Amino acid sequence: MKRTKQRINNLGYFEDVKIDTHRGDSPEFIDIDTTVTERPTGSISFGAGFSSVDKVIFNASIAQDNFLGRGQRLNFSTQLSARRSNFNLR
Repeated sequence: MKRTKQRINNLGYFEDVKIDTHRGDSPEFIDIDTTVTERPTGSISFGAGFSSVDKVIFNASIAQDNFLGRGQRLNFSTQLSARRSNFNLR
């Protein structure tokens, strides 16, 4: 159980992991209850900069590390300036 708890913790999605065991319906069975508390897995960032080519540049991104609880990362970012607009969805 200790190894299982550590492996769940190593995923990086949870603040707390609790594993409780108790006797099952018959003596040869054990029920295992796992309770997890998800940590915040999203982030938002904003920034600005200056380039001799693009002049003022604004950028922003939104990311979710555990999208829909499936362990997949979703990231949307944009970079805007007078000369160009970049959008990325990964």
